Amino acid sequence: MPITKNRIIDIIGAQIDLGASRRGVAMGPNAIRYSGLIEKIEGLGYSCSDKGDVTIRSTKISSPNSKLKNLEAVNSVNQKVYENVHQSLLNQHFPIVLGGDHSIAAGTIIGVQSVYNNIGVIWIDAHGDFNNENTSPSGNLHGMPLSACTGYGPSSMVPFKPHNVSFINPKKVALIGIRELDGKEKTSLEACGVNVFTMADIDRYGMRDVMKRALDVVNKDTNGFHLSFDLDSIDPNYAPGVGTPVYGGLTFREAHLAVEMIAQSEKLLSSEFVELNPILDDKNKTGELTVHLIQSLLGQTIF
Repeated sequence: MPITKNRIIDIIGAQIDLGASRRGVAMGPNAIRYSGLIEKIEGLGYSCSDKGDVTIRSTKISSPNSKLKNLEAVNSVNQKVYENVHQSLLNQHFPIVLGGDHSIAAGTIIGVQSVYNNIGVIWIDAHGDFNNENTSPSGNLHGMPLSACTGYGPSSMVPFKPHNVSFINPKKVALIGIRELDGKEKTSLEACGVNVFTMADIDRYGMRDVMKRALDVVNKDTNGFHLSFDLDSIDPNYAPGVGTPVYGGLTFREAHLAVEMIAQSEKLLSSEFVELNPILDDKNKTGELTVHLIQSLLGQTIF
């Protein structure tokens, strides 16, 4: 369903950083709000409903030696994220989820799939997040949500997925901006047929061509697609406040071009922006950039 001005935008925060090894991204949702998110969305002519933040209900923190660190805590958040996204879409609203670490994508994506079935996913990220309990060097769950949603990762990460809801077809997934993969993770991505567009592809072909190819992947023979935007996909010179910064990423304009092209698609169903760490940010530079990206996603243009 196209994003039109008569659709209500639901803002859903997820305060969690236990899917990662570094603390701080749990404060990301409020840093984005403090940058004027609601006011700027309403300034584009939308009605906006802030649903508040999902917080950790489970206090059980796993051993540092666990293959799946903090699984109970992550699942307690993702259960609520799933319910919020599911309900938002049933109401024919447009959900924007604010992270939090990228483990929350397990809740958002299954939430979208539970309503629309057969969705594609555009995953903009420096990392593949396609590990599992046997391939992950760290056991951190923010490196596993995409594999879990496609059925190639830990099933224990998506216990809320109804039995009649299928996993995401990995061939309908497009990863964009990739520049850091674990060895076994790379093998898994190749074996599953995930479409991977690295920074080398963007350098070689340009962002416009890469986005056209990615949109073809997620639009063809699907009922729509979800955008999962990890802010570490952007070079730290433009977005210093992220959970796992990696130099050599997207420029300010490449990131905007990506969301501008997505905005022109009539099949975008939902979105999330994750891994903003205010502790590492420079005067909320990354928070403000995130708001600008969301404005572009919702159709703001220069002229």
